[in-house]
Amino acid sequence: MAHQPNIFRKVRDARQDVISRLNDEIYSDQYELEKSRLDALDELIRYVRSLSYIKHKDTKKRLEEYFKSGLNCRTTAARLGIDNINAVEQTVKNASDKVRRIIEQPLDNVMQAKTVDAINEAVQMFRVKTDQPDTYGYFLPGLSRFLPSPKYNPIYKLRDCEKELTWLGVFAHFAEFLLTQFCNPEKIAHILSLISSRNGSALDREALKLFFSGKFSQNETGKQRTIQQQVSHMLEWLEKQNPYMNEEDEVNAPDAD
Repeated sequence: MAHQPNIFRKVRDARQDVISRLNDEIYSDQYELEKSRLDALDELIRYVRSLSYIKHKDTKKRLEEYFKSGLNCRTTAARLGIDNINAVEQTVKNASDKVRRIIEQPLDNVMQAKTVDAINEAVQMFRVKTDQPDTYGYFLPGLSRFLPSPKYNPIYKLRDCEKELTWLGVFAHFAEFLLTQFCNPEKIAHILSLISSRNGSALDREALKLFFSGKFSQNETGKQRTIQQQVSHMLEWLEKQNPYMNEEDEVNAPDAD
């Protein structure tokens, strides 16, 4: 029987495979399926990363460092000052065996799913199995991978979290309001067509690809640009790609009679 990677590596490798497919399928009708698959994997990883299935304090400490060390036992041992690498490897193996019984089947179901509905069904079964409420059902899909694991802190009142609530609200109910009340649905449909098919200009598609992947998000010094500034830079980039329309041509253009 072939050696199986531990479950932590298996989930990570599955996620990397999906990201690779997403890059290949950006203009394909399979893009939505792979995007849903990535969102599901991020939920599984969030559970794994929470270590809620581990009770022993020292075990949690080792696993937390193992995750930070890129799933490398030797690096983990060095950072924790542990001379016996085998001790770290055994800790990882025991934890992997424990969580494998919980998430391996949902993971396989997600990776083998042929439809978005099948992925959603696999995730729902995982939530029931682990007694996980649909905590992040309030937010836009995909946001969960940027959120920390749930951890109650009695020192905070909701009043102390006003800024965080404001931004989370944008990614919950307020996003729907912005898209439906401030945007032209025909123009949104046009943009979606450009990024999901080969309709229209290849340069337009490339500009949108760069924009949505964050290529215009920072200036030359690494400072974050506003969304409006990013759109402006994307449009400037697009204009520069047309050799028949540049500043020199506009300056030297003959005056109209």
